[in-house]
Amino acid sequence: MSIPIEMNVIEAPGILLKAESQPYWKIYSAISEEVRKIRIIHKDSPYVGITEHAFDEGTKLAIMINYSPSSINTSILLKEGWKVDKVVYGEDPIKKYKAYECSIAANDAMILYIKRE
Repeated sequence: MSIPIEMNVIEAPGILLKAESQPYWKIYSAISEEVRKIRIIHKDSPYVGITEHAFDEGTKLAIMINYSPSSINTSILLKEGWKVDKVVYGEDPIKKYKAYECSIAANDAMILYIKRE
C-alpha cells in the first residue's frame, strides 16, 4: 500500500466508517482476491474480517470480527460441502437457502466451527 493512504487512515479515526469515505476496502479486496478464492467461508460486509484456522482436513475454526462501532448483519457463504457445525461465541447464524445470516455486535466477534458435510 501507499504510505500516504495508510497515514491518512491512521490519522483520521472513523474515516473508513463515514458514508462519504473513499472505499479503501476495495483496494484490499482486489489485492487479496486470489488468496480469498481458497477460503471456505466468504462474507458480504467490508466491515467484517474473517480468519480460518484448520484443525484437520474436515474441520476449521472461523473467527469473524466486526470492525465497526455498530452491530452488523452480514451473510456468509460456505464452499459447497461445508456447514456451520457449532458456534463457540456469538449468536447462532440463521440458515437461509445457501447462506447464513450472522448478527455481530459492535466491535465484537463470532467464533464458529465449520465442517465438511
